[in-house]
Amino acid sequence: MRPCNVVENVHLLVGNKTSWSMPSNHAANFFAVAAVLSWFYRKYRVYFYSLSALVAYSRVAVGVHYPFDVLAGALLGYIVARVWLYLFVRADKKYHFLT
Repeated sequence: MRPCNVVENVHLLVGNKTSWSMPSNHAANFFAVAAVLSWFYRKYRVYFYSLSALVAYSRVAVGVHYPFDVLAGALLGYIVARVWLYLFVRADKKYHFLT
């Protein structure tokens, strides 16, 4: 259940959601994108992860996720992106996609 459906007097800034709360897809998507972009643009990784953290925090602030929902989403997105990057690098060494 989402906090907006359970906790009373929640100041809900978005529409009431009825889907599952765990994990936060917004956090997962943003952290996955941040991981991929940080791989290619290391100089800007602080900005990518800062934006992702703000989006994750916003999900708690608007009352649609608990803190552990966004933490789980962030970890899920980061881990999935890193696995794909690892597989891409291995394939690139073998098949030379980037050269």
